[in-house]
Amino acid sequence: MHHLIIDDNESAALELEKALRTLPRTFSVTVVSTEVAVTNILSTHLVDTVFVRIRLFDFRWLDKIKIQPALVLIVSRQANGKVDYYSDNDHLLIEPFSITQVRSCLKKIAQVWKYPQPDFLFVRNGKRWVKIPFDQIEMVEKKEQYAEVFTSAGSILFRGSVGKFRQRLPMDRFIRISDTLIIPASEMAGIKENRYTYKGREIPLTFEFSKEARQEMDKNKSYG
Repeated sequence: MHHLIIDDNESAALELEKALRTLPRTFSVTVVSTEVAVTNILSTHLVDTVFVRIRLFDFRWLDKIKIQPALVLIVSRQANGKVDYYSDNDHLLIEPFSITQVRSCLKKIAQVWKYPQPDFLFVRNGKRWVKIPFDQIEMVEKKEQYAEVFTSAGSILFRGSVGKFRQRLPMDRFIRISDTLIIPASEMAGIKENRYTYKGREIPLTFEFSKEARQEMDKNKSYG
C-alpha cells in the first residue's frame, strides 16, 4: 500500500511513518505539510491511504486525483473531545500513535472501504514516471540490482528487487514463479520442465517453484 501523511507536526508525522513502515504490504510512506507538496504528490502518485491532520484537511486536494484514497483524520488527544463534525464512518487516528492503533485503524478501513482497483501502476524510469497498464505486463525478470519489466510496448528497468515489484501487482493476476521471475497467471502454461519460454527464449527457473506457483500448477497438471 502507498500511504500519504499530511501533517505539519514533524515529530507526530515521524512516529506515524515509523509505525506504518513496520506493517506488511506497506510499499511507500510519503510525508508532506504544504498545499503545494500535497498537490504535487496527489497529481503524480497513486495513493491508497491519506493520513491528514484534521486542521489541514481540504477536500479540494482530492480533486487532483481520479482514484479517491481512504481518508484517516489525525487528531490529538486534547482535540478529540472538540471534534463533533464527523460520522461513525470516518476514520480517526488519535495521538499518541502506537503500532496496535495504526493496525486497528487500517483493519477497520479494509472492512468498510471499497478501494477502487486501478488497472495500472507507475514506474520511475530515470527522471520520468511511466504508466504501465497491468494487461501490458508480459514478464518481470531480475537483472542485477534491478527488475526488468517486459511489456507489449517494450521494457523498463525498475530500481528495486523482483520481490519489491511483486508487491505492487495484483495477487490474482501475477505469480512469482522463481526468485528471478514474475509472469501473468494466465501464462503458467509456458512452464515446461523447469523452464519458462518467453517469445522463443527459454529461461531456466533457478530454484523450487514458489508456494503460490505450486498451488496454481497443481490445479492444472499440464504445467511443468
